[in-house]
Amino acid sequence: MLWTRPETVWRDRLLSAVLPESSPLDGFHDRFEEAAPAMLRWGFRASLIALWLSPALTVRRWTVASQLSEKQLDEHLLRSRGSSNYLLRQCATVVQLVACFASWEQP
Repeated sequence: MLWTRPETVWRDRLLSAVLPESSPLDGFHDRFEEAAPAMLRWGFRASLIALWLSPALTVRRWTVASQLSEKQLDEHLLRSRGSSNYLLRQCATVVQLVACFASWEQP
């Protein structure tokens, strides 16, 4: 499954917002694409798109996540994780899960 250029930007920005600054993502995505089950790969992609398009639901701004400052993006992710909207909450959980895989991965 190839990532489009916009999806790559979304993926890297959202994972970087979840991960500590010292966590490198070099090569993780290729290994993730090879090793992860198809359902997780597609769920991760869908979660990224949903979180990218949903700041209006959490930070009350009619925009996409690329227009948010780092502080606003952190707030968006935090509110998504605690949202009463099941779908939004699960999307944040999937992104957080993949970020955990990236942070614990040993090349």
